[in-house]
Amino acid sequence: MTRSLVVDGEAYAEAEAQVRYYAERAGEIVSLRFAAEIEAVFRGLVEGRFVGVNHPRVRFRLPLKRVLLDRFPFAIVFYVENEVVTVVAVEALKKRPGYWRSRVRSS
Repeated sequence: MTRSLVVDGEAYAEAEAQVRYYAERAGEIVSLRFAAEIEAVFRGLVEGRFVGVNHPRVRFRLPLKRVLLDRFPFAIVFYVENEVVTVVAVEALKKRPGYWRSRVRSS
């Protein structure tokens, strides 16, 4: 199964900002590991290898799910509709949880 991937512009910007942050604070190797982990999750979502778990306390017309990164305190928040995976946020788990909720409409 191969699905399409759509990454919200703000989610893409979050990932890029975090890559820069890790490059400046922890070095290029850590930055590359973070980027590789994000890419691996995206690839897994498209290939159907990751199903994610329902995101707690968020109401949306479709189940919002998330996949936690292995080595970093982040989660990829997404939903699936008609074989299209839409990434809503690259959620920082230790900072402002749920800040991205305005990107989806409640139902």
